[in-house]
Amino acid sequence: MDVAGHSIDTHIDAGSMGGFSLPEAMIDKLTLKSAPVVVAHARTVTNSFDIKGAPPTGTITLGALSFPDPLVEFQPLFP
Repeated sequence: MDVAGHSIDTHIDAGSMGGFSLPEAMIDKLTLKSAPVVVAHARTVTNSFDIKGAPPTGTITLGALSFPDPLVEFQPLFP
């Protein structure tokens, strides 16, 4: 997957109702249209964390599909 010029290994969760989720570490690597804001709160068995969201400047490309100006969620638990 290409996110605004950054090639990213991708895991596709075909059963998820969500959109694009990236590691929180990507926030500093992408040019965003606005500062990330908390869009959700999540829990696992051992963690509780905020999920931030912001639209990147540019397009997400996955194979032949292009998604201009999508909202992207950033999660702290992804590597």
